[in-house]
Amino acid sequence: MIAKEKALSFEEEIKLKLNDFENTHTFRTLQAYDIFKHIVNTSVLDEKSYFSGLHAKLLYLYNKLNLHQDLIDKINNYRKYISKLISTPSLYCSKEDMESSFRIALKLLDISTDGIADSELKKFLTEEPILTYIHSPEAEFKSFKLVVMVKSKPDSENKIIFGESEELGKVAIYLNRTWESLWDYVKPYSAINVLEVEKHHEKNGYSVFYCNPNTFLVYESDYLIDVTEIASCFQNNGQSEYFALLNWLSVSYPSTPMMVGNIVNNLFDAMIGEEEIDSELYIDNELSKSPLQNIYIHKYDKQSIGNINNVVEIIYQKLKKTIVDIPKGETFIEPSFLSPEYGLQGRLDAMVVDVSDPNKKEVIELKSGGFPTKNVPIRTGNDVTYSLSTWRNHYVQASCYNLILKSVYTDRYGNSSIYYAKDENRPFRNAPILAGNFQEIIDLRNRIVGLYFDLAGRSYNSIGNLVTELEKFPPSYWQKDIDVFIEKLNNSTALAHEYLKEMLSFVFRELISNKVGKYAESPDRAYSNLWLEERKVNNRNTLHSLKLNQDESNFDNYHLRFDRYDGSDVNFRIGDQVVIYPTTEEGLTLLLKEQLLKGVIKLIDKSHVVISLRNKLLGKKFLEQYSSWAIESDFLEHSYKKLPSVIFDFIDDKEFDIKVGKDEQTINEIEFECDYLNDKQTEVVKAAISANSYYLIQGPPGTGKTSFVLRSILEYYYSNTDDCILLTAYTNRAVDQICTVLKERTDIDFIRLGSRESSEHGDVLLSNFSIDYNLKELKEKFESTRVIVSTVSSLLSHQELFKLKTFGLAVVDEAAQILEPFIIKIINYSQKYIMIGDEKQLPAIVSQAESNFIIENEQLEEIELKNLSESYFQRMLRNAKKNGWAHSHGMLTHQGRMGEKIMELANKLFYQGKLLRLSSSINSNEILGFHNVEPEDTPYINYSEADYIVNSIIRISESKETSNLEIGVISPFRSQCALIRNKLPFELRDKVAVDTVERFQGSERDIIFISFAVNKPHHIHNMSSTVFIDDCDIDRKLNVAITRAKQRLYVTGCRDVLDQSPIYKKFINLLVKEN
Repeated sequence: MIAKEKALSFEEEIKLKLNDFENTHTFRTLQAYDIFKHIVNTSVLDEKSYFSGLHAKLLYLYNKLNLHQDLIDKINNYRKYISKLISTPSLYCSKEDMESSFRIALKLLDISTDGIADSELKKFLTEEPILTYIHSPEAEFKSFKLVVMVKSKPDSENKIIFGESEELGKVAIYLNRTWESLWDYVKPYSAINVLEVEKHHEKNGYSVFYCNPNTFLVYESDYLIDVTEIASCFQNNGQSEYFALLNWLSVSYPSTPMMVGNIVNNLFDAMIGEEEIDSELYIDNELSKSPLQNIYIHKYDKQSIGNINNVVEIIYQKLKKTIVDIPKGETFIEPSFLSPEYGLQGRLDAMVVDVSDPNKKEVIELKSGGFPTKNVPIRTGNDVTYSLSTWRNHYVQASCYNLILKSVYTDRYGNSSIYYAKDENRPFRNAPILAGNFQEIIDLRNRIVGLYFDLAGRSYNSIGNLVTELEKFPPSYWQKDIDVFIEKLNNSTALAHEYLKEMLSFVFRELISNKVGKYAESPDRAYSNLWLEERKVNNRNTLHSLKLNQDESNFDNYHLRFDRYDGSDVNFRIGDQVVIYPTTEEGLTLLLKEQLLKGVIKLIDKSHVVISLRNKLLGKKFLEQYSSWAIESDFLEHSYKKLPSVIFDFIDDKEFDIKVGKDEQTINEIEFECDYLNDKQTEVVKAAISANSYYLIQGPPGTGKTSFVLRSILEYYYSNTDDCILLTAYTNRAVDQICTVLKERTDIDFIRLGSRESSEHGDVLLSNFSIDYNLKELKEKFESTRVIVSTVSSLLSHQELFKLKTFGLAVVDEAAQILEPFIIKIINYSQKYIMIGDEKQLPAIVSQAESNFIIENEQLEEIELKNLSESYFQRMLRNAKKNGWAHSHGMLTHQGRMGEKIMELANKLFYQGKLLRLSSSINSNEILGFHNVEPEDTPYINYSEADYIVNSIIRISESKETSNLEIGVISPFRSQCALIRNKLPFELRDKVAVDTVERFQGSERDIIFISFAVNKPHHIHNMSSTVFIDDCDIDRKLNVAITRAKQRLYVTGCRDVLDQSPIYKKFINLLVKEN
């Protein structure tokens, strides 16, 4: 059932958009469908069943709610109509069709709740939904999407999958030998993309299909697997999905072959681009881009850098001789493609398009390693033996690209070649199309997906099976990693095994939630929505109808300027990673019909957006082909891919039981004094220094966490030990703040990790040092510098750092915002760590719904591991308090930001009166105010609140006494932020920060305005982040909003509505009393 507050929000949204007479029937119909999907997703949010997508969820609801067949037929026909409406912009949409769309959404809401509350909507629902559209099914289907319902019994003569297709209804598929492994891991409500099957007969209401040699059955095809991941699972004498799992669980470090491969690939790109190349300078420049890897390789293979230069130079000379044999045509360097048809994604080294026949597209895949000197015998899964001129994994990689291009360019033909750069005599080896090869590749891809989804669903048989499965292969392929795997399992405890399983499962659920929305709280934000929604003009997560402005684009650096024409408020910020793709003039996506571009937002406003394109070798000609473009958020899964190996690496840590909170740590009392700390700060820092393993510092707002406490800890260890020290935080903003403190308040030398565009402190970036220093100088600089500053993400991307330096201490700022898996590398490889955070401010971000991250495990409950959405900091703090380990945590209490009245609000609402004001802090003219307004009709927008705030800001800015004060405006809702921002006079827009509370954490202003913009009681639920801590309900978002203010806090909202919440009622009462 849908909760009351959520149901009322749906009713309000339906009523608002149904009566939106300014928009067309088509536009409103698509809005109704968005609401319909949201209702379906919300209805199954707390269900334990696994759902592959919207159709699977509907099938589940049909059964659970026992819907009448007449309504089921109407819903199914409605979805077919929407599909036609999206794909055919010219299709007429009548008023009756539009209203019927809303009635269907409303009917489903009515059934999924205690009934419709709004009287007007009740009356509206009395009429039956009648669509004028009549769906005409195709005569015969050989390809369709199937939602699995059940499968045949294990002892059945045939392996059969029974399910439902939107077009065909009930379907039964008889699996042949090629696809019989699918039977082992399919689950009810999972999805299969069925391609090229033969209908055999009808039986018991089922359309019965048989597989043939051309059939493809693609399991969960929207979960895209990278081509390189599949290729790594193939060996010359076989293949196994367990190689993929082993790769996830094994820590990898830089190697000479890896560095050679990267440089040669970039060199190849430059040569294709017809650049004049000084090979020696080019190689040195490429090496400078990977400073940490170079230092690592130099340490563990002292001859390697010279070898790298020599090897690359030799390959370069060979490339010069053979590159001329690449087919002539328009060459695209490193084009990326998506293929949800086959469940694949990949980036080619080069694609050459014939100028006279664009359908002819040649694939070139460059390899810098060894090559076969004679043909390689290959045995397929069907026991067929072939002879190849390439290594099998290379052949599989090329074959995957053939499949991808087949789905993107349906009329494509042309060769796919492996280009062995070291071979002067026969560098180009064709990858022929072999019978059954494509099917074997997709079958293995399916097994990889099945394995990952099993882990996400807390099925751990694959971990136990890994050794048995890989022992079937020659030891050279797996021995080293398997030995480590076995050793770690044998040397770890039962608690460590339970910890490993839950953390692995959580990571895979997060990955799957972000990629395809299966476990997600908000499935519409998943990466797969890139292609699942063909037209997105209603979507705040898409910048659409963009026009490339070639005159103002910088093609030297590939900073592309796109002009905007909608001017709407969207969910994009500077620095966001995005994908760029062409669309039709009507807004239909061409994402799956062309290569995918990726980049970073450099600038965005109402009129344009500037993107720094990742592929600097694209060529203007491709961009000139299309007049309309769209931009959406990218999902970077590489950080998630590091986590399983990090977790597995941790389980045999000698202090595992201490670090996860099972055993108490020891204390070594140490004397400590610091002249710039107050007494409470000194007490906490002394306790932190005296703890032998870890210490948790609660740092409420304004208590000097970074400027004083972190700095004093660093200075103590820097002066009193020879230890290397790691300083880290979750965001680049917080890390840059640490850098600022070190520069302005200490004389300590430090290095910051990160890309050249990630930080405002370029003078201390290792990536910049590598430009000015040779390798020897760089290595000396790195080794002599004891303090490293980095984001958590950079640490995961550069795990070789922990091999190059032994950190006696790690200090983690913003610790309450970091999920536990992301912190494990630091606690595993640091002899001691101190975490600073505030669990009463904004939490870590989690994609999956609450029902998936709650743990029921007695062993883990003993260490307070009950909720995987919590940070390590919050869990360990609660665990320490439960066990009475007072020496493991402390709270900073003296703050110097807020005035007395604002601090008392925070004290009474969140901190149980523990906050004290520094005697040295002065907040003159402290003012608190509450401005009451009447509720308005539009959800999450209140014009009266906006007018009050804008008029107040104008008065403040015109007053000589207050014109120099910094002002911030906070609202929980982007729509209200946009309204206030647009109402501000143009000259004040750059001076006044207007944003959501999430963007304000870590900052402060002299004056803060808060606009709640809640017009109905159920709106409060959508702006809250409530948690029960220290026997008290705390709204973390409200805490952050209030405590940004230094001198003045002005709040506006509808008191009658806010009083419906005990927390907000208490807040308003306190505010009015102080006022």
